[in-house]
Amino acid sequence: MQNLHLLPQTFSQAHHASGIHQINGLEPPHTINDKGVAITFLSERLTFSSDAEDAFAKLQLQMMGAFAEFERNIIRKRQAEGIAKAKAKGIYKGGRKVINRDKVHQLKGEGLSTYKIAEAMGISRMSVHRILNQ
Repeated sequence: MQNLHLLPQTFSQAHHASGIHQINGLEPPHTINDKGVAITFLSERLTFSSDAEDAFAKLQLQMMGAFAEFERNIIRKRQAEGIAKAKAKGIYKGGRKVINRDKVHQLKGEGLSTYKIAEAMGISRMSVHRILNQ
């Protein structure tokens, strides 16, 4: 049997419970157990193994996964509500800003400094340097 030791930092979420239903984009824990891998939570001193015929441990793992999925859904719902409110106020624009690279080169050709280009386009000087050095 393989052992998979997961530290809290390896989870994709802020704390262990919210990442249990899908650890770092891997398969759900019960699927991992089905492949003969034991899941150990070091700080909680919990081990879930496919070898153990412990109905309580299996229930516990499934409950942790269910609560984590529920929590994640609540977070997504609140996030969507927050984004909708921000959009209604005109605060949230969404997505990454697309930089007009041709305009950066044009402004540089006109003799503007990287500082002035960044200021004029509302981007960082590092972004200007990155574009000009490509």
